Amino acid sequence: MRILVTGGTGFVGSHIVQAAMSKGHDVVVLARNGAKVGDVFAALGAPEPDIVVGDATNAADVATAVNGCDAVVHAAAVVAMGRHDSDSAHDNNTVAGQCVLSAASAAGCAPIIHVSSVSVLGLSDDPMTVDSPLRKAASGYSRSKSDLEVFARGMQAAGAPVVTTYPAGVFGPNAPSLTPVHTAAQTWLRAAPVLPSGINIVDVRDLAAFVAERRIPALFVESSVSPRSIEAVLAAINARGFAAKIGGSLFSDALGDAKSGADTYETMILHNVNTMVEALGGGSVPGSPS
Repeated sequence: MRILVTGGTGFVGSHIVQAAMSKGHDVVVLARNGAKVGDVFAALGAPEPDIVVGDATNAADVATAVNGCDAVVHAAAVVAMGRHDSDSAHDNNTVAGQCVLSAASAAGCAPIIHVSSVSVLGLSDDPMTVDSPLRKAASGYSRSKSDLEVFARGMQAAGAPVVTTYPAGVFGPNAPSLTPVHTAAQTWLRAAPVLPSGINIVDVRDLAAFVAERRIPALFVESSVSPRSIEAVLAAINARGFAAKIGGSLFSDALGDAKSGADTYETMILHNVNTMVEALGGGSVPGSPS
């Protein structure tokens, strides 16, 4: 299959190109700077795809690029978070998206993959799905994604083979340049304390399933942390038909006051152990304060 990829010198697009070529597909990249293509794929250790030099906002350039292709992946987008770039990002992204999707449909390509963003979907307490309502975005980048989403869904309703994917913030190696997500991560890591064990993250659904399957009766809240995160886990556990509870508060980064019986490191450790053992169905620990 011959595939046109727009945005092929960007972070997401370059990895799409590499993955497609590794599966044996012929790939053509529409790029404004043909010289950049060689640099990007040399850094990836990947062969250089075919190149059409042009702009995704130019209908003639897109028509040239899509000629002879069987499928299209539209991954090109100007990611601009600053207000001063807002209007240009919106205009560029909507015009380019409409131009590429329309040309691909006119050329009979299938599938036509539209790389959208999870930011187009509205936030609510319900799980996010492709049926979630679209969000009313204010900024140029998010608004361009939302407007293009409406256009893509209109094409789908008309029978065009448009398939949309909704990535969130994308991390990974070999970015041709730092993305806003990489920059945000760097800023956060510089500002946030990182323990020798690293930063450990778990999906609440996996944690809830683990607790429910093993029928663990209690979870615990650290005294320095809001209980809201544990309450969210309990709600997910209860939804799986098992009733767990908060077994008590554990002292972590700070000792308790004199009335708590956990105002020294020794009594704090005894308090924590005793709280966990009793809530999990054991007896009192010898030496615990009465």
